[in-house]
Amino acid sequence: MFPSPIRKRFSNTAAFSILLVLFILIGRSAIGETLVATIASVDLNRLAFETVDVTARSIQVLPGEGVKSLASRVTKTATTDVEKARALYVWLTENIRYDAEGYFSGSYGSVSVEEVLKTGKSVCQGYANLFESMSRAVGMDAVTITGWAKAPPMLRTLSPEARPITHGTL
Repeated sequence: MFPSPIRKRFSNTAAFSILLVLFILIGRSAIGETLVATIASVDLNRLAFETVDVTARSIQVLPGEGVKSLASRVTKTATTDVEKARALYVWLTENIRYDAEGYFSGSYGSVSVEEVLKTGKSVCQGYANLFESMSRAVGMDAVTITGWAKAPPMLRTLSPEARPITHGTL
């Protein structure tokens, strides 16, 4: 999706993930190409995210809490969409664990937003669903793009149409 000079510019996954989210958020607008080019020239590794990171890491899901309330609390110190995306990313990576056992057994469980929040685990699609839902709850445009990653050996023999969709990328 991004030319390799852009990918090489970012030394960590978090920075590249934020760039990818921004690309999706603004790439469809009339000025999207210009904004993406401008953002690509910014070194996201040098932005100061300490305040939003600390806030995001301190938030726990309250019993019965909905996505809107949770997303608002996670992003309460964020003032820009970049900071909101970062806060949501940090919260997700700190609070939702990857369900490797479910993935490798082929029993993915529910990837619904409610179930991911309840269990605190999911496969890729659940992460994507929750990030999209939380993003929209705080006023950001977001879309989930489904696709394929390298399949485990048990799925490689299946045609792409027969493989379950388990990967979501934002």
